[in-house]
Amino acid sequence: MHRDVSAGSLVMAVGTSRELSKYRIAILALFVVMAMVGGAIIASPAAAESDSTDHVLDGTVTNEEGESLEDVYVDIFQDSDHIEAVLTDENGEYEIELEEGEYTVDVSADGFVSEFAIVELNEDQTQDFKLETAGVVEGTVTNEDGDEVEGVRVTAEHDGSSTGTWTDEDGEYSIDVPEGKNIVGVTDAEFEGDSEEVTIEQGETKTQDLDVTQLTIGTLEGTVTHNEEEPIEDAEITIRQDGDFIKSVETDEEGTYEVELGEDEYSLSIDKDGFVSEERDTNIEGETTTEDFDLEELATVEGEVTDQDGEPLEDAGVDVLQGEDVV
Repeated sequence: MHRDVSAGSLVMAVGTSRELSKYRIAILALFVVMAMVGGAIIASPAAAESDSTDHVLDGTVTNEEGESLEDVYVDIFQDSDHIEAVLTDENGEYEIELEEGEYTVDVSADGFVSEFAIVELNEDQTQDFKLETAGVVEGTVTNEDGDEVEGVRVTAEHDGSSTGTWTDEDGEYSIDVPEGKNIVGVTDAEFEGDSEEVTIEQGETKTQDLDVTQLTIGTLEGTVTHNEEEPIEDAEITIRQDGDFIKSVETDEEGTYEVELGEDEYSLSIDKDGFVSEERDTNIEGETTTEDFDLEELATVEGEVTDQDGEPLEDAGVDVLQGEDVV
């Protein structure tokens, strides 16, 4: 697994972890880097116990009664990136081979409340899940003229976590929710509406229609560059409001983007492989709001790790730190 690091004050710790085995940094090269960036170097190389950085994550997904659940989606995420997805088999079992590291495992199935777990994978590991039968909140979203509205995002919040969906061509939505009190409402960049409290039991279906008002629409546009002139293509701009995802858009070959939003305040995050991510707030006012970004390119550190006799050390791990944080 290759990891890039940004130029800055860095500390490099060489140890026995296999997670970063592709970083091979010679002691001389490390001192050169230290001189360049003003960082410190801590080196304690040791051989790893295994040639492989892959481990098996497996488990079983059941319902409350312990019955196996087939065709459950098991999604693997790392640093917000979707890594892999598998389905459970007829015995409710799944198995995935992954590199060493920390992952979020998200498990979901129609009619059940989704569950997730944070897994630190440094050996073969079993992670089982027991899914709770969901209740269902469904309804229709209409505008001020009484017309059904397609493509409106509706969310349900329960105990600080939320799940959401979009209305179909008939303005209808359906969300699987946990038992108890849920706050159901519209979270959309182009519409506003009231939230409603819905208390539901397992296996129960309740109808909650929602009314929305079309917001005044403005355009958010801008350019994403490097060195203030080189356009960055396929940079992803993610738009959130009060922590809720609203929408995302990617830059074109000229590094430009454009998206329509209701007049309001939003948080923006810009991500592109090989560059330092950036975040900022914006306020959409009037017809057009411009937000340009100039991203800092990440530096790649590579080299060779050797012992006191100059012999290469296989599968030595190198952690790159900025301050006290692993980059």
